[in-house]
Amino acid sequence: MPPQPGWRNRQTRGPQKPQSFGACGFESRSGHRRSCTPQDYQTAARSVRLPHAASTRPTRRVGACGAPGSSDRRVRRATLLAVGASDLVLAFPGQGSLTVGVGAPWRGHDSFRVIDEVASASGVAVGELLTTGSEDELVSTDNAQISTYALSLCILDAAGVGGRASWAIGHSLGEYTALVAAGLLGQGDGARLVAARGRAMRVAADASPGGLVAAIGGDEGLAEKACEAITGLFVANLNGPGQIVFGGAQGALTSFADRAKELGFRRAIPLKVGGAFHTELMAGAVESFGPVLESTRFTEGHAQVVANVDGAVHSDPSDWPGLLERQLTSPVRFDACVRALPSGSTVLECGPGKVLQGLIRRIREDVVVHSVGEPADLERVELLP
Repeated sequence: MPPQPGWRNRQTRGPQKPQSFGACGFESRSGHRRSCTPQDYQTAARSVRLPHAASTRPTRRVGACGAPGSSDRRVRRATLLAVGASDLVLAFPGQGSLTVGVGAPWRGHDSFRVIDEVASASGVAVGELLTTGSEDELVSTDNAQISTYALSLCILDAAGVGGRASWAIGHSLGEYTALVAAGLLGQGDGARLVAARGRAMRVAADASPGGLVAAIGGDEGLAEKACEAITGLFVANLNGPGQIVFGGAQGALTSFADRAKELGFRRAIPLKVGGAFHTELMAGAVESFGPVLESTRFTEGHAQVVANVDGAVHSDPSDWPGLLERQLTSPVRFDACVRALPSGSTVLECGPGKVLQGLIRRIREDVVVHSVGEPADLERVELLP
């Protein structure tokens, strides 16, 4: 089915189901697809000049951000004790957070066994990719997805707070990690799904070439008007105030970049991605991956998971195959996922890159966000509930 105008991506097959940026593939100098790096996200983030409330950004005196000072540890301890009584939310990034050797610091940690378990379930040498893999190997979209999934679960295991969380969210691929953390999906089943998803998206990108462009300074209303004005342009990610990612064929993206200011955006940043992920150009992935989802068993969990496609909690396990299928061709509404969280929550990002920490702080002023990506970060969660 060819892409149609309008920002709300239509279903590519099957009946309508209750209706997600992370799955993007940058191209390396050698021509292989690679994921967005943390630097790519940070480049876009620096273009958004938004004030931060004092409650979302600790002062230099608070050691949770690594600031110096003899009383830092006492202040951090008091801070963590204070937030310990709030709802604990686990957050998991998409594939754009990996760097070469990112898993090496975890090699000697007991929780590295989780990476080995994911490798066994998926048939992918994830441990090697995360510790000794080259850039071209690590950032290929199929390798990047399963590697990010494995490392995020390794970090969650090391943090030891999975069973205490009452909420979980994820960005694109991270939604699968969130489902495992919340108990709705088994770790092995999740590994097999993520590996199949990565392969399906890579094939679909080859069959329907396209890309992504980050738009700075606009909002959802302007995004809808832009998609109405430019045929074949779709919203791929709603990442929060002033950050929207569009996807589509190259002609539509070029047209948008040329008209960005006219359409109300401050800046358009073309992304060197390998496909128009989370748009109708991923219809091929739906065809091949949908049956895999339908054959996977989802169960009732111990924590609530907010879906990327609609920003709503779905407690019925039977909802999730359809939601995850739609996520392939629908925008990632990460802003809506964050806004669905309880006021005063403590969010713990488990995964490399700290990308979500920055996005969440821009979306919500009333939550506290911590990120664990390396073993040295574990002290930040020692006192969490």
